[in-house]
Amino acid sequence: MTLVPETEATSLWYRTPAAESRIIQEALPLGNGRLGALIGCDPADDFLYLTDGSFWTGGRSDTPTDDGQLPYGPDDFGSLGLLAKLRITLPDHTAQTISDYRRGLDLSNGVVSATYRHRGVRFRREAVSGRWSRPAAGVTPHWEPWTARRWKSRC
Repeated sequence: MTLVPETEATSLWYRTPAAESRIIQEALPLGNGRLGALIGCDPADDFLYLTDGSFWTGGRSDTPTDDGQLPYGPDDFGSLGLLAKLRITLPDHTAQTISDYRRGLDLSNGVVSATYRHRGVRFRREAVSGRWSRPAAGVTPHWEPWTARRWKSRC
């Protein structure tokens, strides 16, 4: 599978990390139809909430509210159970010690990323979702100092 070039990809991006207390409203979603994740992208204290489709215990949540939107508040979003919670803590990577922060969701390629500079080094964190090796499917986080290369293929 070839990636859509970054300059042509449909993306959402933000200048601040998601607040964990507002995970439903602010975290970036990633999934493959069975596994799903919500990711905060905080350089100092990142979180990834992972769920599995078989953990759904509620109704369909498919009845629009009076304004035509589907409900997604903390009490009416449904009952999708938490499979796992991953936390990455880098206490030195605080808002005061980083610059050029940006987090985004690349809708064309299924990638959540955060980029920032810390002490002159540019970092890029990515989480991808998909099915690249059969029959496994999953959500894979990847953190490293950023280099100019982009993944060419995930097959």
